[in-house]
Amino acid sequence: MARLIQTVNTSDFSSPSPDPSGIVLIGNSNILLISDSEVNENPVFQGDNLYEVNLNGDLLNTGNVLEISSEPTGLAYNPNNGNLFISDDTDNSRRIYQVDGGNDGIFGTSDDIEVSNFRTIPFGSNDAEDVAYSTSSGNLFVSDGSSSTIYEVTTNGNLISSFSTTNFGLSDPEGIGFDTQSGNLFIVGEPTTTVFEVASNGTLVQTIDISIVNPIQPAGIEIASSSDGSGRSIYIVDRGVDERDDPNENDGRLYEFSLEGNDNPDNPGGGGDEVFYATTRDSANLNGNIFDDEDVIVYDPTTQTWSQYLDGSDLGLAANDIDGVHVNNDGSVLFSLNQDSNIDGLGNVDDADILRFNPTSTGDNTTGSLELYLDGSDVGLDSNPEDIDGISIASNGDILISTNGSYNINGLSGEDKDILAFASSSLGSNTTGSFSLYVDGSDISLSDNSEDVKGLSVLDSGELVLSTLGNFQVEGLSGSGSDLFSFNPNSLGNNTSGSFSLFSSGADNGLGNQVVADISVV
Repeated sequence: MARLIQTVNTSDFSSPSPDPSGIVLIGNSNILLISDSEVNENPVFQGDNLYEVNLNGDLLNTGNVLEISSEPTGLAYNPNNGNLFISDDTDNSRRIYQVDGGNDGIFGTSDDIEVSNFRTIPFGSNDAEDVAYSTSSGNLFVSDGSSSTIYEVTTNGNLISSFSTTNFGLSDPEGIGFDTQSGNLFIVGEPTTTVFEVASNGTLVQTIDISIVNPIQPAGIEIASSSDGSGRSIYIVDRGVDERDDPNENDGRLYEFSLEGNDNPDNPGGGGDEVFYATTRDSANLNGNIFDDEDVIVYDPTTQTWSQYLDGSDLGLAANDIDGVHVNNDGSVLFSLNQDSNIDGLGNVDDADILRFNPTSTGDNTTGSLELYLDGSDVGLDSNPEDIDGISIASNGDILISTNGSYNINGLSGEDKDILAFASSSLGSNTTGSFSLYVDGSDISLSDNSEDVKGLSVLDSGELVLSTLGNFQVEGLSGSGSDLFSFNPNSLGNNTSGSFSLFSSGADNGLGNQVVADISVV
């Protein structure tokens, strides 16, 4: 499942967009242009059907192309000449328009110039929902909803090739975007919960699950830089309920999902090239930004910068310290606190509990809901040293934890250098299941007080990425609390053995001497 970065309600724009249907990145500007194909049929219409937003979804400008198209269903941009392509599937049009932004270079203003247009019916398209421009070939890809076909045509409308999307399980393709890095196409339609990545010849590359947002009618898709600095993202606009079903609907939305990791489901790990999330033991100044100990931050190895993924103060956690964190593939966050706290909506939360945060937006404006994920007292985590301070999820679904001190859970006892596996039979307010020893720290020379395991993340390969409270020394490797190191196990449990390597040094990733409280690698 793709990681959700943010949800933006286009319905809340000062000039609302109830039915966003097209989205495109304008050159290298980090500006997204959104079109609304049916806003003029809605009572909220204020004369606009084009909307400029930044990557955070903030509305920058509005405009309209009503003299060219009253229903701009899809958008594409040619960076070579700065022209915009607009698809229009209305009965009296069924055309692709090419538009110049005029002297001001802004689309949707009075000096826009219609450069050319061509009809889509001659090459077989009666329902041109969206259009994408290929920077590789200079051609256009047109998605036809009624025939479930993608047409490749020249910018004059001459047919080059076509393929059916039903071959890989997609019908009614409403949105199509071109990825300039891979040369592949990203398409949305039916099922609404899936993004399809295909090669330009129609060969399926992968599918991406976006069901976390319960999309109703995704209608446009684009690839651009991530708003949180974590790499690249998929931006999708969702028209929501159709105005034919509710003439007063105003429920348009823009979603941003991380593209990183989706094209490599095996995620073999190693080398420190992965995006990773962390929470720090104290407030930290990283690349000029101040992050608090209740925040979750994300590191982009491409740009070598940190940015905020979860602002703990937005969730009422300013008086707390997150000391265990795991980011799920869908973008939800599991975390534990360093002390017992009273949390709005949940009541008393123990430092041996795990909470789950389900975001609707992340970053500087973190919103969403909190729920109890694991009740530590239900399963024997009931003494002060048994505070959970490290969290990860194993490939079999077991919850991996480390504790702040020694533990004794139903006869299973050990130290804060160990890692435990919890096999759950139920979670939430009635947590049941059993613990077992996953890593015996003493078997791998973790024995000093400074070698308390604080950061814990397990990769799909079984490799563990760890950090410690302070300086550590294991076979063939030593470091500090700001370093992340890998453990590749040969065996686990009561006879733990394996080899170590450096995953990412604090000096290289900008952490300096800042102790990593926990880590989640994706």
